[in-house]
Amino acid sequence: MFPPLKGSTERFLADLSRVQATMDVAQRQVSSGLRVSSPSDDPGALNTILQLQADIATNHQVQTNLDQTTSELSTADAGLQSAIQLMDRAVALATQASGTTKTAQERSALATEVSALQQQMVGISQSTVNGRYIFSGDQDSKPSYVLDATQPNGVRQVASAASTRVIHDVNGTSISVAKTAAEMFDARNPDGTPAASNVFAALGSLLTALNSNDGAGIQSSAAALKSADDHLNLQLAFYGATATRVSQAQDLAKKFLVEQQSELSSTRDADLTAAAIQLSQATTQQQASLTAQAKISKLSLFDFLA
Repeated sequence: MFPPLKGSTERFLADLSRVQATMDVAQRQVSSGLRVSSPSDDPGALNTILQLQADIATNHQVQTNLDQTTSELSTADAGLQSAIQLMDRAVALATQASGTTKTAQERSALATEVSALQQQMVGISQSTVNGRYIFSGDQDSKPSYVLDATQPNGVRQVASAASTRVIHDVNGTSISVAKTAAEMFDARNPDGTPAASNVFAALGSLLTALNSNDGAGIQSSAAALKSADDHLNLQLAFYGATATRVSQAQDLAKKFLVEQQSELSSTRDADLTAAAIQLSQATTQQQASLTAQAKISKLSLFDFLA
């Protein structure tokens, strides 16, 4: 009688161990929400999970960069719109001052307003976002230009650096996101002389002509102001186009993130409903097995004593 009892017990313990293992897996999935919480759960899925997690982390960083750039582009756009308004006002003042009936005193009064426009224009070139001078290129810890009445144009360049900064979308495509103050406000010819579209030079020449009561100089500066105004509109168009590209990149990143998170969930996450049912069934099976084994043990002991 003993061998059969021993064999039955061993089978019972083996079955009970398998049921307990099933319960442990189901309980872990219900508690964590994960089907794969350690490499041993599904070694074949590990590389896929790690790659998806890395892709999601990269996506989040891309979106953070794009969000920060959006703020800078918005500030640049607003600054350039203000700069264009300043130039429009300067053109109007030049037109007003060019009349032959204007006196030196009247032109001097207009010069005061032009001087204020010049100061505001330099202020726009010093625009900052989160402590960064967004028009200072790669040396964005300080402004590129300051007011300086000793200079011919009333403005002095204190830093010069190209803008090589780019951001990338989720596909790795580069997007150039900034221009320098030199490109926008201080355009130069190949020989280094101010270009016809030089904003600072146009304002400076008008200011000089007004203070000198120089009618011919005022008329000449009016043409330069219009050219500078057109130049600023081109710079505004660049920022508008860049903002559109960044917005499209944000939409693409969000789309990719949904797909990446969905794939990660299907690979790593547990089916909680199925896990709960499996846990319930395994628990019921365990309890039934223990009850049945208890009855068998009692019968076997009774038979042995009899």
